[in-house]
Amino acid sequence: MKKLFNHSNYKKFANRYQVSDNGEVINLFTGNRLKQNINASRGQRFVRLSGGKGNLISMGLAKLVLLTFSSQSYFKGAIAIHLDADQSNNSRSNLIWGTRKMQSKISMSNPRFARRVRLMAKKYHKREPKLIDEKKVVRLRLSGLTGRAVAKQAGCHEATVSAIMKRAGYVTIGGKLVPIRPKKK
Repeated sequence: MKKLFNHSNYKKFANRYQVSDNGEVINLFTGNRLKQNINASRGQRFVRLSGGKGNLISMGLAKLVLLTFSSQSYFKGAIAIHLDADQSNNSRSNLIWGTRKMQSKISMSNPRFARRVRLMAKKYHKREPKLIDEKKVVRLRLSGLTGRAVAKQAGCHEATVSAIMKRAGYVTIGGKLVPIRPKKK
């Protein structure tokens, strides 16, 4: 299915491009298909759009497809999320609007993404990333062990233990663990 790109935030570029639901973009004035460039750092595909009179922008292909086919569900701060974590798959059925938090949850639950993270860890850190049992860390720390001793047992850094304890609702004051009390309203 093909549809004209026409979004209120991009009026200068409206009715100049035709976007298909599989991510192809055609310039209606020249009839040519736009070249899809790849962002080297993120691996995302993008195209360069011209609005005439020197108005040029680069736009992510996923965002362009979503703005064309589901602009009514767009919200401020929304990003285009690939459901299969494959940045090159810009078909409409694979894209949704979401937040960065949603994107990280979808990515981490995807086995393909998890494999990519393991390969990157192996390449840069020469070891597999270690999952830390936060409940165990909290239990050990509350039992009276120091943050350094807990970090050694859990195989992580002391700052990680401190962050886990803060998330669990505890802070260290004067060398003792103190629960964080909610502020009175």
